[in-house]
Amino acid sequence: MFVSGSLTGGYSIIDPISSITIASGIYNIPTPIPFSPLRNSCINLIIRDNAVQTCESVFTICPPKPCQPFPNDCNLELIVQDVECVDKDGSYIVTLDIWNVGSDHLCYSTTSGPSPTLNSVPSNGQLGPFSSDVTLRIYSCSGSDCSNCISENCYKVIRVFEPDCDSGHFDSSSPPRISNITDDIVSGDLKVIPNPINQQEVRIVSSLTRSSIEIYNTTATLVHKTEFAGSEYRWNMSHLPSGNYFVKYQDLDGNIRTIKFVKL
Repeated sequence: MFVSGSLTGGYSIIDPISSITIASGIYNIPTPIPFSPLRNSCINLIIRDNAVQTCESVFTICPPKPCQPFPNDCNLELIVQDVECVDKDGSYIVTLDIWNVGSDHLCYSTTSGPSPTLNSVPSNGQLGPFSSDVTLRIYSCSGSDCSNCISENCYKVIRVFEPDCDSGHFDSSSPPRISNITDDIVSGDLKVIPNPINQQEVRIVSSLTRSSIEIYNTTATLVHKTEFAGSEYRWNMSHLPSGNYFVKYQDLDGNIRTIKFVKL
């Protein structure tokens, strides 16, 4: 976990159910968080400043894609492209952008357990309507339908939070906004595509007029820094080893944001 910002000192990661501290870290330095294996569900954790105990926030961690030996590794990737309210009662639909599918059939589930109900993902990527926070499990299936998909080992789990439909920001008549999702490859202004990257070039797509970015490795060492205008920037990182990297930038409101990506 990488917590950036101007704060000094450290923080604690707390299990909200048991109130036990499971990890401690220092701001702007990557910190590993140990927890039991996750498969189908996301978990909530609390981050709390050590100096100011009332300064805390809840965040969600979803399980990673299954690890499979080459050449059966799971290349499925997706982001939430749009969240749109469809009724004043709070129901909404989610539009997904999914890639690295090939000829596979896409299925999804909103239920957990050993035998979840699977449905096909529409060609337009729209799922819903939903009326509360939802955990989506997207499966890449080798068959022509979802009948035997649950036995396959290529899927991705994300959590989408219910939007504030009363605000008007998610109405169909308003410009689309990306929801606050628990996938660290996307933010409202900047994204890394694809993630992880299995080539030597990282591609950063931005909706800002001008973007200033810094890229760090897991030891918080600055490995690249640049500014660019326009919607896309590409950087050759063939000289750097495989591992986790962090893109630090300033969003449209002046807030410092960080996106993690993985180089295979």
